[in-house]
Amino acid sequence: MLTEREEKLIKRYCIYPKLAMTGVIMALALGVPYVLLEMIDDIAFHNDRAVFWGLYVYIGFVILYMVLFCWCALAPRFGMRREEWRELQRRADVRQSQTDYSGAVAGSLGMSAAGRLMRKSENKAVRGAGAAAQAAGAMLSELRRNAEAMAEAYRVQIPDTKRVRLAMVLVPLAVMIGTFVPQYAAAAAANREAADRVSVNIRQVVDALDPVCEYISADDPHERYQSYGYRVAGYLRGMNTDTERCYVYVSLDSQGTVESVSYDAYIDMTISPEENLSRIEKDFEVLNRALKRADVPTEFPDLFGHYRLSEEFKTAFMAGSYYEGLRMTDRGSDLRVTCCFETESEQDFTEYTRPYIYLYVWG
Repeated sequence: MLTEREEKLIKRYCIYPKLAMTGVIMALALGVPYVLLEMIDDIAFHNDRAVFWGLYVYIGFVILYMVLFCWCALAPRFGMRREEWRELQRRADVRQSQTDYSGAVAGSLGMSAAGRLMRKSENKAVRGAGAAAQAAGAMLSELRRNAEAMAEAYRVQIPDTKRVRLAMVLVPLAVMIGTFVPQYAAAAAANREAADRVSVNIRQVVDALDPVCEYISADDPHERYQSYGYRVAGYLRGMNTDTERCYVYVSLDSQGTVESVSYDAYIDMTISPEENLSRIEKDFEVLNRALKRADVPTEFPDLFGHYRLSEEFKTAFMAGSYYEGLRMTDRGSDLRVTCCFETESEQDFTEYTRPYIYLYVWG
């Protein structure tokens, strides 16, 4: 007959290897949901900072499960070498295997299936870790078989551990998800506020350009978040009329601050460079005057103060030809103003080539 202590000992040694295996698998596998939760935070909620509470919870569960693995693996391993267990073995004449895995298991984190895969790697370090992991899995299997053989010999009912192991899987997942949910909610609210703020600034730019532009195109931050910012393009002409296109391109960052302005105008090849410059300067002035009415924050105070082509650029443009590109940049203390003429060489020039001049104001 078994004493109550001996029966509990057999039951514990039947349970421990199963819990150890579940613990080490979860310690290795928890990194997957953590990474997925971080990816959701980054991609869906546009938060590029790590959720440290989620990281702490992840590390905490990994440590917890590794401690559980060590305890549940080593307790029966050493317990089966004690006299109490050997006495049980002698009384029932139960055969027990005692393979020495200590050298291979030292430092291993894994199971035999993962170990077999790792041993196929070409990397020597991975192959070594795979051998140790495979040995750890074999050790746990041996402990479980020994304990179950003893339970069968003494007709001890083996406890069902399915619910406990299921809890070991679901509880950390639920806690990790619960840690990220408040961050998701806060990020969603912050994104809505930012979208509202950016929408107001975009509307200000659109309303300012509307009286002079025949067509306006603007991004909608409520429709799609863009980490690089949002754009408003106001066409003075050329979209709804058959004339040389002229437009202003306003770039706002993700918070709704205007960071750059580009004035663009196509060249009319049938008139002289002087006539083109005269028309373009007047068009740029009209667009700039309209843009100044927009009550929006700018990255630099004088961002809307530049719209004239430099004298050096105009002189070089009039002295050149329609087949020679030109680019000049004036670098101030804060702002940079680039004047550029984009075209093709005469041999590459086709009916589809559209030479144009642009004035780009940026920081």
